[in-house]
Parts: sequence; C-alpha cells; structure tokens
Amino acid sequence: MKTKSDQIRDALAGGDDARAISIASRFYDRGEQTRLYKQAQSAAQNPAFYRQIGKDPDAIIAAALSDMRGRFV
Repeated sequence: MKTKSDQIRDALAGGDDARAISIASRFYDRGEQTRLYKQAQSAAQNPAFYRQIGKDPDAIIAAALSDMRGRFV
C-alpha cells in the first residue's frame, strides 16, 4: 500500500494536479500547508464562489501546487 505522500508524488509526476490536490486535502493535521491544500481543493470545486468572495481560485490552486512540488518532489 502506498502512502499518501507517495500517491501525491505519483500524481504530480504524472501531471494529474487535481488528483494530487485531492489527496493532499485529506491530510489530518491542522498545519498551514494542509489548510492551503483544503482551500485549493475547495477552490477547484467551487471557483465561482471564490470569485464572489474576492479570491482568485487559480492563484490559490497555483500556490498549493507550488508548495506540494517543493514538499513532495
């Protein structure tokens, strides 16, 4: 069985950013990084809502992916 970290690495290596974010958003800790991943998952699923509240969903997703590439790759 692969760990979540291994699954994220595989998804990022395969170019499946959405899957990587989805897996990372299910970590159980309460750290800043996990909050970023959860927000990115939400922004990917509800971009119109994030635009309504004045946030750029693409920027949130890009920040999460950048953090994941630095952390997992």
